[in-house]
Amino acid sequence: MGVVRRVVPWLIAIGAIVVAGTGVSFVIASGPPAPVSVPDVLHRFRAGTPPPTGSPGALPPAPAQGVYLYRTVGGERVSAGDVRHTYPKVTTLTVTYTGCGLDVRWDALSGRTQVWHLCPAGGSWTLQTYVDTHKFLYVTDVHSYTCSGGPWTLTANTRTVTCDTATGKATSVITVVGTEVMQVGGSRVPTTHVHMDQTSTGTSTSKGSIDVWLVTSTGLPARAQTQQEGSQHILGQLVTYHEAASYTLLSLTPRR
Repeated sequence: MGVVRRVVPWLIAIGAIVVAGTGVSFVIASGPPAPVSVPDVLHRFRAGTPPPTGSPGALPPAPAQGVYLYRTVGGERVSAGDVRHTYPKVTTLTVTYTGCGLDVRWDALSGRTQVWHLCPAGGSWTLQTYVDTHKFLYVTDVHSYTCSGGPWTLTANTRTVTCDTATGKATSVITVVGTEVMQVGGSRVPTTHVHMDQTSTGTSTSKGSIDVWLVTSTGLPARAQTQQEGSQHILGQLVTYHEAASYTLLSLTPRR
């Protein structure tokens, strides 16, 4: 199957920027964070979102609003104190139409979230901002990025996205690999496989990669695999961060 010319919606940003948050402020000890509560995520969605509708006709193709569930395996680790956080068996991805376009939020643990804001551009989507949050013990570290690069189509062979903060820059090189038909729940759907290599520089450094299979018609991730390594000098000591996880979409229909 050849690569179908479709728009790469917001999820390209998720893969492109997922490693950007490795520059976290590390602490030596941590209590176990609470796993994401699907009922709490649904309550937040219902309380803050107008009655869900299909994708607005004025916007490029995108997933329907709602809360998507992903079977998740993996977690994160900090070398100082060998602190480990295991991600819950199910994590959530919430899609809402807001502002100029889309807000997309991933929730895994209490204090472990990522939020992307995307706007339409040239019949596709471009990433505007990205916020990555980590929490170890009682310390919450929030990194807010301003991004450039795109818009994207699935026929783009190789492209680059950059995201900046006051203390560093994250660069992602994105390559479209090809197409595959994947099983999602009871449905077989065409997907487009995208590979991304990322590096970041500044007060912290990192490198990593992600492979993501996007539902070709909407950009919803059907599957993703990611691995990142980061490091930062804290009080004269090199502290490292490692994250590795895989995500599998459980249903094409979001919860509302």
